[in-house]
Amino acid sequence: MSISSWLRLLRAGNCIIIALATYTGYLVGGGTYTFEVLLLALSAFLISAGGNAINDYFYTEIDAINKPGRPIPSGIISRETALTASMLTFLAGTALSFYVSLYAGS
Repeated sequence: MSISSWLRLLRAGNCIIIALATYTGYLVGGGTYTFEVLLLALSAFLISAGGNAINDYFYTEIDAINKPGRPIPSGIISRETALTASMLTFLAGTALSFYVSLYAGS
């Protein structure tokens, strides 16, 4: 499995947009630049990556028809590996948000 396969599974481009939206929303909401806002943006990136991977896990049959080039239907990444990646990214993103603050994690 190549890095590009993982980036396609997690839809890294979408995750970057979500991380930037988190960062922007924090600043527009009156926050000031701190290291914590970067951690929150990373948390949002990881949680959205987990959502993308679990989506591909559950919609494998539909993707085989509509999006056969996606990593699971094309056989590049197994369903089990995608499920594990989803769980790990969800866990890492949630843990990171709780690390920043209980309020951010809840």
